[in-house]
Amino acid sequence: SMIFLPAVALSARIWFLMPLGSLSHKIFFNALIAELGQRGHRVAFFSPHPPTVIQPGVDEVVFDGGGEALTAMTTGTAWQQQSLPHIFGFVHSALNASHTACERFLQWDGFAAYLRGDRGRPDLVLLTHFFQECLLLVPHQLNVPFGFVSPAGLLPIVGPSLGLRANPAFMPALPVAPFTDRMSFIQRVVNTLVHHVLIGFGRTFHMTWADALLSQATGQPLQAHDLMKEASLY
Repeated sequence: SMIFLPAVALSARIWFLMPLGSLSHKIFFNALIAELGQRGHRVAFFSPHPPTVIQPGVDEVVFDGGGEALTAMTTGTAWQQQSLPHIFGFVHSALNASHTACERFLQWDGFAAYLRGDRGRPDLVLLTHFFQECLLLVPHQLNVPFGFVSPAGLLPIVGPSLGLRANPAFMPALPVAPFTDRMSFIQRVVNTLVHHVLIGFGRTFHMTWADALLSQATGQPLQAHDLMKEASLY
Protein backbone atom coordinates (compact mmCIF):
# COMPACT_ATOMS: atom_id res chain seq x y z
CA SER A 1 0.00 0.00 0.00
CA MET A 2 2.80 2.41 0.80
CA ILE A 3 4.16 1.99 -2.72
CA PHE A 4 0.79 2.19 -4.48
CA LEU A 5 -0.62 5.33 -2.84
CA PRO A 6 1.86 7.85 -4.34
CA ALA A 7 1.05 6.54 -7.83
CA VAL A 8 -2.66 7.15 -7.24
CA ALA A 9 -2.02 10.65 -5.93
CA LEU A 10 -0.04 11.56 -9.06
CA SER A 11 -2.55 10.07 -11.51
CA ALA A 12 -4.73 12.57 -13.37
CA ARG A 13 -7.96 12.18 -15.31
CA ILE A 14 -7.43 13.87 -18.70
CA TRP A 15 -9.92 14.50 -21.49
CA PHE A 16 -8.39 15.07 -24.92
CA LEU A 17 -11.04 16.53 -27.24
CA MET A 18 -10.42 16.29 -31.00
CA PRO A 19 -13.87 15.78 -32.57
CA LEU A 20 -12.53 17.18 -35.84
CA GLY A 21 -9.08 16.36 -37.16
CA SER A 22 -7.39 14.32 -39.84
CA LEU A 23 -5.74 10.95 -39.28
CA SER A 24 -2.37 12.69 -39.51
CA HIS A 25 -3.42 14.88 -36.56
CA LYS A 26 -4.25 11.78 -34.53
CA ILE A 27 -0.93 10.15 -35.40
CA PHE A 28 0.79 13.34 -34.23
CA PHE A 29 -1.01 13.22 -30.87
CA ASN A 30 -0.75 9.44 -30.35
CA ALA A 31 2.72 9.73 -28.85
CA LEU A 32 1.46 12.28 -26.32
CA ILE A 33 -1.54 10.27 -25.15
CA ALA A 34 0.50 7.05 -25.08
CA GLU A 35 3.11 8.68 -22.84
CA LEU A 36 0.42 10.10 -20.55
CA GLY A 37 -1.15 6.66 -20.20
CA GLN A 38 2.20 5.01 -19.50
CA ARG A 39 2.85 7.52 -16.74
CA GLY A 40 -0.28 6.43 -14.93
CA HIS A 41 -2.76 9.05 -16.12
CA ARG A 42 -6.24 8.09 -17.31
CA VAL A 43 -6.90 9.60 -20.74
CA ALA A 44 -10.23 9.77 -22.57
CA PHE A 45 -9.32 10.58 -26.18
CA PHE A 46 -12.20 11.71 -28.43
CA SER A 47 -11.52 11.67 -32.17
CA PRO A 48 -13.20 10.75 -35.48
CA HIS A 49 -10.79 7.83 -36.01
CA PRO A 50 -11.00 4.31 -34.53
CA PRO A 51 -8.04 3.09 -32.46
CA THR A 52 -5.41 0.97 -34.18
CA VAL A 53 -3.70 -0.26 -31.01
CA ILE A 54 -4.76 -0.67 -27.38
CA GLN A 55 -2.79 1.74 -25.22
CA PRO A 56 -2.63 1.31 -21.42
CA GLY A 57 -4.52 4.03 -19.56
CA VAL A 58 -6.12 5.39 -22.75
CA ASP A 59 -9.83 5.09 -23.56
CA GLU A 60 -10.44 6.07 -27.18
CA VAL A 61 -13.96 7.25 -27.95
CA VAL A 62 -14.86 7.47 -31.66
CA PHE A 63 -17.05 10.38 -32.75
CA ASP A 64 -18.49 9.44 -36.15
CA GLY A 65 -19.87 12.94 -36.70
CA GLY A 66 -16.32 14.27 -36.88
CA GLY A 67 -15.51 11.95 -39.77
CA GLU A 68 -18.54 13.17 -41.69
CA ALA A 69 -17.56 16.80 -41.12
CA LEU A 70 -13.98 16.05 -42.17
CA THR A 71 -15.20 14.50 -45.42
CA ALA A 72 -17.36 17.55 -46.10
CA MET A 73 -14.37 19.79 -45.46
CA THR A 74 -12.05 18.08 -47.93
CA THR A 75 -14.56 17.13 -50.65
CA GLY A 76 -14.37 19.55 -53.54
CA THR A 77 -11.54 21.51 -51.93
CA ALA A 78 -8.12 21.05 -53.51
CA TRP A 79 -6.32 22.17 -50.37
CA GLN A 80 -3.07 20.60 -51.57
CA GLN A 81 -2.85 23.19 -54.37
CA GLN A 82 -0.60 25.96 -53.15
CA SER A 83 -2.35 29.10 -54.30
CA LEU A 84 -4.02 31.86 -52.32
CA PRO A 85 -7.58 31.24 -53.68
CA HIS A 86 -7.33 27.58 -52.69
CA ILE A 87 -6.02 28.50 -49.24
CA PHE A 88 -9.03 30.71 -48.53
CA GLY A 89 -11.34 28.08 -50.01
CA PHE A 90 -9.85 25.49 -47.66
CA VAL A 91 -10.14 27.79 -44.62
CA HIS A 92 -13.78 28.57 -45.46
CA SER A 93 -14.59 24.85 -45.80
CA ALA A 94 -12.69 24.09 -42.59
CA LEU A 95 -14.67 26.71 -40.66
CA ASN A 96 -18.02 25.39 -41.87
CA ALA A 97 -17.00 21.81 -41.08
CA SER A 98 -15.69 22.75 -37.63
CA HIS A 99 -18.96 24.50 -36.76
CA THR A 100 -20.95 21.43 -37.74
CA ALA A 101 -18.61 19.06 -35.86
CA CYS A 102 -18.59 21.17 -32.69
CA GLU A 103 -22.36 21.50 -32.52
CA ARG A 104 -22.84 17.77 -33.12
CA PHE A 105 -20.19 16.80 -30.59
CA LEU A 106 -21.63 18.91 -27.78
CA GLN A 107 -25.07 17.35 -28.43
CA TRP A 108 -23.74 13.81 -28.96
CA ASP A 109 -24.96 11.18 -26.49
CA GLY A 110 -21.47 9.68 -26.34
CA PHE A 111 -20.09 12.88 -24.79
CA ALA A 112 -23.18 14.03 -22.89
CA ALA A 113 -22.43 11.63 -20.03
CA TYR A 114 -18.98 13.18 -19.65
CA LEU A 115 -20.30 16.72 -19.76
CA ARG A 116 -22.92 15.91 -17.11
CA GLY A 117 -20.22 14.53 -14.86
CA ASP A 118 -21.45 10.92 -14.98
CA ARG A 119 -17.95 9.75 -15.96
CA GLY A 120 -16.19 11.71 -13.25
CA ARG A 121 -14.58 15.13 -13.25
CA PRO A 122 -11.43 15.70 -15.32
CA ASP A 123 -8.29 17.18 -13.79
CA LEU A 124 -7.28 18.60 -17.18
CA VAL A 125 -8.93 19.14 -20.57
CA LEU A 126 -6.76 19.27 -23.70
CA LEU A 127 -8.08 21.04 -26.82
CA THR A 128 -6.59 21.29 -30.30
CA HIS A 129 -5.92 24.39 -32.36
CA PHE A 130 -7.95 23.19 -35.34
CA PHE A 131 -10.93 25.58 -35.43
CA GLN A 132 -12.47 24.10 -32.28
CA GLU A 133 -12.72 27.09 -29.97
CA CYS A 134 -16.35 26.23 -29.21
CA LEU A 135 -15.05 23.41 -27.01
CA LEU A 136 -13.85 26.03 -24.55
CA LEU A 137 -17.34 25.51 -23.17
CA VAL A 138 -16.22 22.23 -21.57
CA PRO A 139 -13.46 23.46 -19.21
CA HIS A 140 -15.42 26.66 -18.55
CA GLN A 141 -18.59 24.82 -17.57
CA LEU A 142 -16.71 22.26 -15.45
CA ASN A 143 -14.33 24.89 -14.03
CA VAL A 144 -11.20 22.81 -14.66
CA PRO A 145 -7.74 23.70 -16.09
CA PHE A 146 -7.23 23.27 -19.82
CA GLY A 147 -4.45 23.42 -22.36
CA PHE A 148 -4.06 23.82 -26.11
CA VAL A 149 -2.02 21.67 -28.47
CA SER A 150 -1.57 22.17 -32.20
CA PRO A 151 -1.11 19.60 -34.98
CA ALA A 152 -0.03 22.18 -37.57
CA GLY A 153 1.93 25.02 -36.05
CA LEU A 154 0.32 28.22 -34.84
CA LEU A 155 -2.66 29.33 -36.93
CA PRO A 156 -2.97 33.10 -37.48
CA ILE A 157 -6.61 32.95 -36.34
CA VAL A 158 -5.79 31.90 -32.77
CA GLY A 159 -2.24 33.13 -32.22
CA PRO A 160 -3.07 36.72 -31.20
CA SER A 161 -5.69 35.53 -28.69
CA LEU A 162 -3.01 33.54 -26.88
CA GLY A 163 -0.51 36.36 -26.99
CA LEU A 164 1.73 34.33 -29.32
CA ARG A 165 2.25 36.68 -32.22
CA ALA A 166 4.14 35.20 -35.15
CA ASN A 167 6.37 37.26 -37.40
CA PRO A 168 4.65 36.68 -40.75
CA ALA A 169 7.66 38.02 -42.65
CA PHE A 170 9.57 34.91 -41.59
CA MET A 171 6.81 32.34 -40.98
CA PRO A 172 4.41 31.09 -43.70
CA ALA A 173 0.80 32.03 -42.95
CA LEU A 174 -0.41 28.41 -43.20
CA PRO A 175 1.31 25.05 -43.70
CA VAL A 176 -0.49 24.76 -47.06
CA ALA A 177 0.61 28.23 -48.21
CA PRO A 178 2.75 28.55 -51.34
CA PHE A 179 5.67 30.04 -49.39
CA THR A 180 8.48 28.59 -47.26
CA ASP A 181 11.00 30.12 -44.88
CA ARG A 182 13.09 30.91 -48.00
CA MET A 183 10.67 33.62 -49.16
CA SER A 184 11.82 36.51 -51.32
CA PHE A 185 11.12 40.07 -50.19
CA ILE A 186 7.96 40.32 -52.31
CA GLN A 187 6.75 36.96 -51.01
CA ARG A 188 7.32 38.13 -47.44
CA VAL A 189 5.18 41.21 -48.10
CA VAL A 190 2.40 39.08 -49.63
CA ASN A 191 2.63 36.57 -46.79
CA THR A 192 2.32 39.36 -44.21
CA LEU A 193 -0.83 40.62 -45.93
CA VAL A 194 -2.29 37.09 -46.11
CA HIS A 195 -1.48 36.58 -42.42
CA HIS A 196 -3.48 39.63 -41.34
CA VAL A 197 -6.34 38.92 -43.77
CA LEU A 198 -6.66 35.42 -42.30
CA ILE A 199 -6.86 36.90 -38.80
CA GLY A 200 -9.68 39.21 -39.88
CA PHE A 201 -11.36 36.37 -41.77
CA GLY A 202 -11.24 34.13 -38.72
CA ARG A 203 -12.55 36.78 -36.35
CA THR A 204 -15.44 37.62 -38.66
CA PHE A 205 -16.60 34.14 -39.63
CA HIS A 206 -15.35 31.93 -36.81
CA MET A 207 -14.77 33.69 -33.51
CA THR A 208 -18.10 35.53 -33.67
CA TRP A 209 -19.80 32.17 -34.21
CA ALA A 210 -17.91 30.65 -31.26
CA ASP A 211 -18.85 33.64 -29.08
CA ALA A 212 -22.54 33.18 -29.93
CA LEU A 213 -22.44 29.43 -29.19
CA LEU A 214 -20.65 29.91 -25.86
CA SER A 215 -23.02 32.70 -24.81
CA GLN A 216 -26.14 30.76 -25.75
CA ALA A 217 -24.97 27.58 -23.99
CA THR A 218 -24.11 29.35 -20.72
CA GLY A 219 -26.72 32.10 -20.71
CA GLN A 220 -24.08 34.77 -20.20
CA PRO A 221 -22.03 36.88 -22.62
CA LEU A 222 -18.75 35.07 -23.30
CA GLN A 223 -15.97 35.59 -25.81
CA ALA A 224 -13.67 32.80 -26.95
CA HIS A 225 -10.85 35.34 -27.17
CA ASP A 226 -11.06 35.94 -23.40
CA LEU A 227 -11.48 32.28 -22.46
CA MET A 228 -8.41 31.27 -24.47
CA LYS A 229 -6.26 33.51 -22.26
CA GLU A 230 -7.13 31.28 -19.31
CA ALA A 231 -5.27 28.29 -20.82
CA SER A 232 -2.71 26.75 -18.47
CA LEU A 233 -0.65 25.29 -21.32
CA TYR A 234 -0.20 25.98 -25.04
